[in-house]
Amino acid sequence: MFDGNGLAICLAILATLLFTLGLSTQYRLYRLSGLLLLAASFGHVITIDVMQLNTLARILSFLSIGLILIA
Repeated sequence: MFDGNGLAICLAILATLLFTLGLSTQYRLYRLSGLLLLAASFGHVITIDVMQLNTLARILSFLSIGLILIA
């Protein structure tokens, strides 16, 4: 049975592929779909994956996610 491990990674890879396809074909729907999937991936990491970590790892992951979003 699938327990959700790797779901955020799969969503991020699919989002990157869709966004890249949208940039190369100039098709807006692909770009927006890629951005939406990337947002869903970040949402999954922030709401579900982080809650399984201890306090120090949770702080470090929030700091790294914040730095990624700023860049």
